[in-house]
Amino acid sequence: NRDAIPQLAAALKKEPKSDIRAEIIAALGRIRDRSAVAPLAETLKTDLDKDVRSQAIDSLLRLYIPIEDSGALRTIFNRVKSVFLQPNAPVIPPGVQVDAAATEALAMAMQKDFDDQIRIQALRALGSLRARDQVPALIMALEDPQNREHRLVRVEIARTLGVIRDPAAGPALERA
Repeated sequence: NRDAIPQLAAALKKEPKSDIRAEIIAALGRIRDRSAVAPLAETLKTDLDKDVRSQAIDSLLRLYIPIEDSGALRTIFNRVKSVFLQPNAPVIPPGVQVDAAATEALAMAMQKDFDDQIRIQALRALGSLRARDQVPALIMALEDPQNREHRLVRVEIARTLGVIRDPAAGPALERA
């Protein structure tokens, strides 16, 4: 029900319980309408709960990559593994245009989230979306001296650049 998106977004802003916020975020992803990008991106940037931010990443991906849900619909918060976190995660189908707001929010999480797991999940999402528009940000993050201590994040940046397959990343990968 696409008409529910504004009401869900409003409820999300007022909800104090993280498990309910995660359910709202999951619902926005299941509706699969791009008007949900703004509340999902805002949640990814501002929510203090790691599991809610993780669900926001999963829901953003569901807007662009159709996944058939089997069984009960549950959130990542309820400890259900996301199909997008698996080794051979699905990628965006050819011809699907991704909103810049979605890739920008994921790139911001990749660079600034205080939890490395969320940063890695955002990187995998950028790879799944083949976010060529974020290659400069990925290169910058790979070469940023502040990321030297975040080894797993750097490994994931390199893997994501490989998934995106943009030749502009070649020199940075070679230096790394």
